[in-house]
Amino acid sequence: MKRIILFICIGGCVSGSCQSDPTRFVLNGTFRPDDDVKTVYLRYEKDGKQIYDTATVSGSHFRFEGNIDAPASATLFDEQQRRMELYLTPAKMEFAGSLAEPYQFTLTGSPMNDEYMEYMDKVLPLYKKAEVLQKEMQNAGNSDARKQLESLGQQVNEIEREFIACPASRYGIVLLERKLANLSLEEIEHYFDSYTEEVRNSSPGWKVDAEIQRAKRLLPGQPAPELVGTDIDGKPFRLSELQGKYVILDFWASWCAPCRASNPHLIGLWNKYHEKGLEIVCVADDDGSRDAWRNAIEKDGVGMFHHLLRGLKSNGNGFDRSNDLSLIYNVHSLPTKFLIDSNGKIVGKVSTEEITTKLAEVFGEYA
Repeated sequence: MKRIILFICIGGCVSGSCQSDPTRFVLNGTFRPDDDVKTVYLRYEKDGKQIYDTATVSGSHFRFEGNIDAPASATLFDEQQRRMELYLTPAKMEFAGSLAEPYQFTLTGSPMNDEYMEYMDKVLPLYKKAEVLQKEMQNAGNSDARKQLESLGQQVNEIEREFIACPASRYGIVLLERKLANLSLEEIEHYFDSYTEEVRNSSPGWKVDAEIQRAKRLLPGQPAPELVGTDIDGKPFRLSELQGKYVILDFWASWCAPCRASNPHLIGLWNKYHEKGLEIVCVADDDGSRDAWRNAIEKDGVGMFHHLLRGLKSNGNGFDRSNDLSLIYNVHSLPTKFLIDSNGKIVGKVSTEEITTKLAEVFGEYA
């Protein structure tokens, strides 16, 4: 990639476009003449919703206009599903490139995109080396290739930390958002509090802040956030109505093998403690596969638990998360389990083994 972008970890102002509407963006683009793109699509996020726009390509040129409140990620793609990631800002931007080469393009007017390209300049050579090593491992099981892959992974992590730890890094906040599942609340807050106001006031910045606020509501001793939905039998359900009981809150899916593998253990806990005050509430990530959800419940013999769907809905322009129960509990991976005490307060996010130990203490029995 023949480009040099200076990345300086200092604060400061970035000059913007002198436009009357501070939320308006204009994206003028030019493809290569041989790209043969007739229609191009742009997907980006606004107010938590996915926005899709379409532009006709005339003489290799296209134009998009819209409104965003802050810098945001976007995807540019065509009918052949060739796509590239880029970052918009409320300003006038000029794009030049080819969807056939998704990491070799220019986009002027977007400082966040400048940093994204700098990041890709650093990690793309490592990704290419990793692809070669993975093929070597598949063909010959090369143990030395495995060590080299681990080394490459460490190098990528170091580059990510370089960006994340920089208070003025507009792309660092994007990387932080992507690593939320792997960081503690203390680590996330440490990074987020160090960022400049400009960095925090971006679409990924708002997401990180929302994650922090949700995480604080999930700390041990906090009242368990309410879950409201309709159970598998079509009856209204409220988590708060189980107050007075200990509750295992299990986020799972029919297609998740580790989730299904833990069901026999949950059945054992149910048989042992249900009459003494234990309830199990299962929230499934199966909104798009309800038959598989019902079949898994029947096959695993867990019909006596409370069963709800996550509530993630596809609306044709992405996903509607307004009733997403997994979002309320900051669920990033499956299975995820919480234990809630008889006062309706969170004991913590727990593993199956931790649940066993805790319930034995609560009910005065030992396995």
